[in-house]
Amino acid sequence: MLTHQIVTRVQNMTEDPLYWTSDRIIKLINNCIDEISTHFALTVSGFTQFVSTIAQRSYSVPYDFISLSMLYWGDAGNYLTPEDKVSPDVVMKQTSNPAETGVPSCYYLWGREDVQEIWVWPTFDAVYTLDMYYWRRPPEVVNLNDEPLLPRDWHASIAEYCRRQIWVEDEVRNYTPERFDSWWDTTLTRLQISQNIQQSSAEQISLGNFTDRMPSVNGGEDGFNFRIGASDGTYGWSR
Repeated sequence: MLTHQIVTRVQNMTEDPLYWTSDRIIKLINNCIDEISTHFALTVSGFTQFVSTIAQRSYSVPYDFISLSMLYWGDAGNYLTPEDKVSPDVVMKQTSNPAETGVPSCYYLWGREDVQEIWVWPTFDAVYTLDMYYWRRPPEVVNLNDEPLLPRDWHASIAEYCRRQIWVEDEVRNYTPERFDSWWDTTLTRLQISQNIQQSSAEQISLGNFTDRMPSVNGGEDGFNFRIGASDGTYGWSR
C-alpha cells in the first residue's frame, strides 16, 4: 500500500479523523517502520554512484549506509575485492603504501562506528565511475505517494499499529499501553513465523538457478524485488 492508502484506512477506523491528519499518521507509520526494522535488524538494498579522484584513496559512504554489498567500476564490471578476501600482506601493503596508484583491486572499510569511509587500493590512477550496492535501514515515508519499504503483506499490520496507537492516545475502549505492547509482541512473533515459513519453503525447492528459485513479490523501491532469505534481494534479515 502507498502511504495515502494507509492513512485513509486508519482515518476511516478512527473516531476523530479530523484530528488525526495525514501528518500525524505518517509519524505513527514511521514509528512502526523503525520498530520493525530494529526488531528484525531489517535492511534494504541501496544503490549509488560516485566518481573517483586521482590519488585519493578514501571516500565517504552514504548517510544511511550500514554495510557494503558490492563495489565495481567501469562498464565491464571490474569488481573490487573486500578486505576479508585478500591476504594479510596485501592489507599491510595498503596501509604502508597509501600513495601507491594503479588500477584499483580491493577495498576496505575504515573509521569509527559513527564515521565510516571506503578505502581503495591501489589509489586510483585515473577517474573512474564506481557503482556501489549497499545495505541500509528502511527509510521513512515522507510523501503520501511513498510506499513503506517493508514486505507488502506486512502493510496491513502497519495500519493496525497506527489504529491501536490512536486508541491508546485517545483512551478509546480503555485500551492501555500494556494492552498495545501485548498485541504488538504477538504481531511481531506472527510476522517472524510467516517470514520463517516462506524462507523454509524457499530452501526446500530443488537446486537450480538461485534467483529463479527464490519466491519473490514485486515491490520495493527502484524496481527491486523482495526475496525472502536471499542476500542479493531487496531485504536483508538477521533474525
